[in-house]
Amino acid sequence: MRYSLLDILACPVTGEDLVLAAVTEAELSIPDVYISAATRVTTPGAAIGPLGSNTYPTDFFRLLAAHGSAAGDAARNFSHDVVEGILIAAGSGRWYPVQNGVPLLYPDSLRDWNTDLAFLQTLKPKIPQPVFDALYTMENAARTAVSGDHHKNSEILLLGKVEDPSAFLGPGYVAPFSWGAYEHSAALIRGFAICLPLLNIARGDFVLDSGSGYSWTTQWLQQMGINPVGIEINRTYLDVGRHRMGATQPHLVVCDAENLPFRAGVFKAVLGFDAFHHIPNRNRAMQEFSRTMLPQGRVVLVEPGTAHTTDQYSIDIMDEFGTMEVGMSLEDVQSYVAGISAFAAPQEHYIMPLVSAEPRMVTPDRAFIGWSMFTIDHGKV
Repeated sequence: MRYSLLDILACPVTGEDLVLAAVTEAELSIPDVYISAATRVTTPGAAIGPLGSNTYPTDFFRLLAAHGSAAGDAARNFSHDVVEGILIAAGSGRWYPVQNGVPLLYPDSLRDWNTDLAFLQTLKPKIPQPVFDALYTMENAARTAVSGDHHKNSEILLLGKVEDPSAFLGPGYVAPFSWGAYEHSAALIRGFAICLPLLNIARGDFVLDSGSGYSWTTQWLQQMGINPVGIEINRTYLDVGRHRMGATQPHLVVCDAENLPFRAGVFKAVLGFDAFHHIPNRNRAMQEFSRTMLPQGRVVLVEPGTAHTTDQYSIDIMDEFGTMEVGMSLEDVQSYVAGISAFAAPQEHYIMPLVSAEPRMVTPDRAFIGWSMFTIDHGKV
């Protein structure tokens, strides 16, 4: 995790700014052309700050907010990687782990509290006792299941159901390419190339790559001068992508698209590349896209068509793994943005082959694209 990610992160539950504490760093340089500069850097160090033993947690969180916004060395953004630490919402005391270079910002109902608390225990020497005790009480946060969580947990725990995880994850180390599978590789690259101009973005724009998987789309956007943020509900995919990309990896976050851990008005565009159909509550995700987008932005969806829902392969996948597999029509996408006033009516895009100079009829053709492709303008109603 690079320090500049703090500029856009927020608590997925309360929306508060997040402060990074109890940091362990690693030297990992990256050219400044590959990542945004940091403007709000948390001062790194082993301890959070001087606190008396009689300090109340609420007082601590006020102090923590001041500490976390103190001026830091922005150059560390390019020279160091945050390997581990905790992200804390200073007002409420909610906290989230940063583990092996990746922040995990699940909503309460998706957190593995036993694992998170075990991680917090490892940071205890870096945290004053009153602060540690206050953070530890977050284990009692609401755990009420939310509709659709069973599908999300199936995504999170997917690797536990795969017979050969190494073979399953293998393509991620060379993504988007897949040895011996020309058609699949070509379809991915072709779909990305066709959707790219639809994003309507320019150098330096922040783009949310929602459901980035192995994050090759995120990586390619970064290499073009964009500031992409790849999000994924299953961190294993991101770990594979990080292994492939090395030091020049973009911002990557483990989170839930229905509860985005970002400030309002950050992204110029949102890309859902073969991923949006896995989200259980797609209207809720669109609300989150709208909240975190700039005015005059755009959502681009590159998704399987309606036949995907009834395809036997999709049915088998849902039965075996419990993940969400649905296709999309324009009417479906219209229903996903229903009630969100900032979104204009969705549009579907086709390739239109002309068979003569003056065709009497033009027939839409998805065959060349290979996907259903939709755009939804934001703030242009």
